[in-house]
Amino acid sequence: MASRIKQLVVYTKVTIAILLLVGIVILIFKNWGYKTRFWPGAADVDVPTLWLMLATGVLSIIAYWILSKTRRAFADLAKLRDEQAEQRALAEQEQRSKALNEQEHRIDEKIKKALNGEDAGSGASPG
Repeated sequence: MASRIKQLVVYTKVTIAILLLVGIVILIFKNWGYKTRFWPGAADVDVPTLWLMLATGVLSIIAYWILSKTRRAFADLAKLRDEQAEQRALAEQEQRSKALNEQEHRIDEKIKKALNGEDAGSGASPG
């Protein structure tokens, strides 16, 4: 059953590719003799329409490629900013942790001094 589905998919892809090729060939033959004056920088010269269509297609592909690269660059920039913000947050958290540890150590030292002072004071005074 799976091989039949694979065959169907492959034959469908081949059929679509052949139909696209036939469409391109028909487009070329239908526009072979047409000329246009719409050409950037050469409005007074007759240029084959096929060249205009080819140039438009190539420029569209280049524009799409540039836009996709630009979009990816902005996405990478946003990701980089997020990572930097996360690193800053971790650094602040580490700094707060160190401050709390130092404060805890000072409090422990004060408690020890207070307890040692009480022990010395309670042993020296007659009760």
